[in-house]
Amino acid sequence: MANYRAESDQKLAGAEKDIDDFVESIQNELASLKNTMVSSLNKKADFSMLDRLNDLVSKKVDADHLRQGIA
Repeated sequence: MANYRAESDQKLAGAEKDIDDFVESIQNELASLKNTMVSSLNKKADFSMLDRLNDLVSKKVDADHLRQGIA
């Protein structure tokens, strides 16, 4: 009976360790995914700002071209 209990305790400890390792692995994957998403969103924001800047520059060039045509 004592041998059975010791064996059960070992199996339980092994299962707990496996679960802890699995949870830690998922936490690491989620942290990595979060970092990737934040990085992607930051890049998207940067592209958005560049697009806006490009539009402003294009409008400035058009306005300058219009002024030259009038003058």
